[in-house]
Amino acid sequence: MTNNWVPFFFDTNMANGYIESPEDWEEVREYWNRGNPGRDQDEIYSCLSVLTDIPHDPSFGSRCEHIGGEMTLGEFFDANGMDRSVGRTKPRKTKQSRIFYMGQYHKIYNLDKREFIEAHKIGNGYKLLEQCGPADIPTTSDAVWLLLANSNGRGGGDAPKHHMVGRWAGDRLVVQGDYANGCDAAYLPESERDTYIDISVDVKDMLREVFRD
Repeated sequence: MTNNWVPFFFDTNMANGYIESPEDWEEVREYWNRGNPGRDQDEIYSCLSVLTDIPHDPSFGSRCEHIGGEMTLGEFFDANGMDRSVGRTKPRKTKQSRIFYMGQYHKIYNLDKREFIEAHKIGNGYKLLEQCGPADIPTTSDAVWLLLANSNGRGGGDAPKHHMVGRWAGDRLVVQGDYANGCDAAYLPESERDTYIDISVDVKDMLREVFRD
């Protein structure tokens, strides 16, 4: 295998940036491997080329824009005589990273009622701290506080009556990001999450009622 290197753009939900050198690729592969423990390290080479009109060429990744691309990243490496083994050994850190690592999106799941809240549907961002106050609008944290209320409506300063206030009282909850894996203590696999019900519309109505001017 020669030491050829042809720069390309790499774009996934976890990281994106121009891969201008083997050192850049080592950094991305280290991050990929840490985020996907137990998976085949070479699975990254199945990422597809881009189909839509995005101003990065060549571009490979696993986002929706790359679905159905004509060439895999592995085929691109082989066609250009690039070494696929780069990054399988202990990575060498670059002095200043050019790779941008994406934020993790979180949802709150009720394990007992099999429900969840979609942050964007109540006006919040998806990242962990975007769902915490203070903010100009009620946050996911406000919603969970109200959902867990066990004795609302018995004194001054309590929330207005609403069928969602106290709905989750006594239930088990988990806050999980989309980079979660089986090594996490309370990991909720996708096969289970797919059976959960989105209650965001009712939660938004509760927040509107409680925090209306």
